[in-house]
Amino acid sequence: MVSIAPRLSPFGGRGPRIALSPTPPDDPFQPIVVRGRVIEWLEGDAGWTVIDQLATKYTGQPYSRGEERVVAVIEPERQTVGVG
Repeated sequence: MVSIAPRLSPFGGRGPRIALSPTPPDDPFQPIVVRGRVIEWLEGDAGWTVIDQLATKYTGQPYSRGEERVVAVIEPERQTVGVG
């Protein structure tokens, strides 16, 4: 699950596709690429519950409510590790 802001604009003709590519800072040649579809958007209290769980895990406190946030629930279709 990913927290994004502002919410993505409506997708074009290919549907709600998304790709994530986190890269470890100690090895930039080993990115993890996940491609898939957004199958659900969590907004309001449901979205904030997920966002606060992640923020508390990594920072020890809930996320600031300064901006509107949503959560995209992603169904992975393909994953790769590394370059090439």
